Amino acid sequence: WIIDEEVIYYYLTKVGDETFKMVVDYFRPTMVTDKPYNELIGVINKFYNKKYTVTTDRVTFALRKRSEDEEVSKFINDLRALAGKCQFGTSLEERVRDQIIVGINDSMR
Repeated sequence: WIIDEEVIYYYLTKVGDETFKMVVDYFRPTMVTDKPYNELIGVINKFYNKKYTVTTDRVTFALRKRSEDEEVSKFINDLRALAGKCQFGTSLEERVRDQIIVGINDSMR
């Protein structure tokens, strides 16, 4: 792609503060205006796709409930598998525990 430098400047003024800061930080110490357009777009797409995926994975995790006929061990294993995608970091075990409490059905309480 051959993109005029003016187009890059214009585009960077329209992406919003959070995205602009992320792009600048990603390419530091190089100036973002020295980067080719397709490289800028690639970084922005990766940023938003990752953000969407983590958010989606966390929603899926939070909505997971045990069905009445589901084995407890299967429910817990599924929760652990879902949690592994959520980037909970050091709070992973607490989050799994909390979701077990929330997601267990009334017949188990």
